[in-house]
Amino acid sequence: MYLHCQTYFSFLYGTIKPQDLVQQARAIGLERLAVADINNTSAIIECVRESKGSLDIIPGIDFRNGVKQQFIGIAKNEKGFEELNRLLSSYLKEKTTIPERCPYLKNSFVVYPFHPDKVFTELQNHEFIGVK
Repeated sequence: MYLHCQTYFSFLYGTIKPQDLVQQARAIGLERLAVADINNTSAIIECVRESKGSLDIIPGIDFRNGVKQQFIGIAKNEKGFEELNRLLSSYLKEKTTIPERCPYLKNSFVVYPFHPDKVFTELQNHEFIGVK
């Protein structure tokens, strides 16, 4: 499973249509696909519709301040999808910067980008370090 797929809804970073992403995932035999566009979930519904149940679409969000990635949230379930959207909405509504450390999310996984100068001494059970 790929954990960090972006569509053209990740402006300047993703170039693929949600429908094409799903078709390519299906063509290489994937069973699951995590879609995490930058600061939005716009592609999720289109990906779910296109998959027609043949592929599990796992919603996520790539939380960024400008170009700087803070973390990726991956929903464990529908409540996780709601959790991620509420978190993103709170940052956008208040016009606050997204912190380096994600607040606790009961129904989502959090993946922090690997950086040699940034060390998290303790990760909770739902937190991981991602390596590109």
